[in-house]
Amino acid sequence: MITREITPCLVELFGKYPFVTVTGPRQSGKTTLCRAAFPHLEYANLEVPDLREFADPLRGALFENAVVVEALKHRFNRGYRSNLSFFRDARGLECDLLYENGNGIGAIEIESGATVASDYFNALNRVAQVLPQISGKAV
Repeated sequence: MITREITPCLVELFGKYPFVTVTGPRQSGKTTLCRAAFPHLEYANLEVPDLREFADPLRGALFENAVVVEALKHRFNRGYRSNLSFFRDARGLECDLLYENGNGIGAIEIESGATVASDYFNALNRVAQVLPQISGKAV
């Protein structure tokens, strides 16, 4: 394998920021570089929406992280601050994404299933009982 001079810089930046973007032309070694620099991290090619890529136990977590990153980009691109958070209590009641809006707090449950299940909404309703300032809910 070719040793890349950029690898130490990439690793250093990843230590300072929650994510790092590597861009470049097709077939230039971006994936190889990232896999060599971060062999301990999971990999998913988000440019190929093939279900086989996500047919593993980390499917939900990878999808959830991708949605949260998109929510952050949406806020930052509009000049808003990052006021995103999540909720989890000692009983395991949780909500994946909370954000402040003009009317209170919006709550989003992030799911990667092929169909919508009623328990997605049940969890949001239970969170809204615990956090009465929730003004909007979405799955």
